[in-house]
Amino acid sequence: MNGRRFLLLYLVFTSSLSFAQKNPGVTSIQQIVATVDTFNARLPGEQLYLHFDKPYYAVGDTVWFKAYLLQTLTHAYSPISGLLYLEIITDSNKVIRRMSVPVSFGVTWGQIPLNRETISEGNYSIRAYTNWMQNFGEEYFFRQRFSITDAGTQNWMVSESHTITPAEDKEKLSLHL
Repeated sequence: MNGRRFLLLYLVFTSSLSFAQKNPGVTSIQQIVATVDTFNARLPGEQLYLHFDKPYYAVGDTVWFKAYLLQTLTHAYSPISGLLYLEIITDSNKVIRRMSVPVSFGVTWGQIPLNRETISEGNYSIRAYTNWMQNFGEEYFFRQRFSITDAGTQNWMVSESHTITPAEDKEKLSLHL
């Protein structure tokens, strides 16, 4: 159970206990609902989703993305955060690229160049979050895995050779697999 849910259940439980002690034999659902509403008004959650132009990339490509930042309960845009932090992480959990993009009315977009100098072939993750999301733990961050291949390497499963020989008034092509 994550920390936010535990805190919410704790507040509801302690609120209902104090209400029951003040008014023996009476439990009020309105009191519990009011406690939950107060908690969500004081600590509203944010939900982040990114979508990308492709599921995998080659070294030298550019990752194009669009991000949506919403309130957890209402799914309306979140006015809390104005910056989105993006990180590219290797399989060994090393951050190799970090950037921030401004968020306006819950939407942002941008690109991440995959330069040959900093990125090599392998599996990576993109982690995205806001400063407000850091209050609730990494389980609230957006994370997407993807792979990067190097198109420059020749890893063909089939090798071939060919010869072109003149035959009468045409050319003859011979393929050898």
